[in-house]
Amino acid sequence: SASRLQWSAAAYPWNGEYVYGMCSGAAHEMHVWDRASGELKCVLEGPAEAKGVVQLAAHPIRDVGIALGSNGNIYVWARKHKEDWSAFDPTFTTLVDNKEYVEKEDEFDAKPPVEK
Repeated sequence: SASRLQWSAAAYPWNGEYVYGMCSGAAHEMHVWDRASGELKCVLEGPAEAKGVVQLAAHPIRDVGIALGSNGNIYVWARKHKEDWSAFDPTFTTLVDNKEYVEKEDEFDAKPPVEK
């Protein structure tokens, strides 16, 4: 329960949809609540060597939380983004598994210039 924990830091992200909170205990966890409903959305676990948090801040325009651990290190909490290379080339095809390409016998042979 959130009421039994000793909270040391809180922050509001740029869009105001969520509230971030971190405890002062040894567990390095960021709790994320929905601001409108008060529902706990998730608990993000960080490295144990942080030994609690001193300060927490939210990025002004991105979904990123920045925590200062009691050990003096800075920790950045962000989403992992999936790379999509098809945005650069519409003909690009993403492969799930490796495919062996069988080249034609003369596909990469040097060809003499054609006279016009």
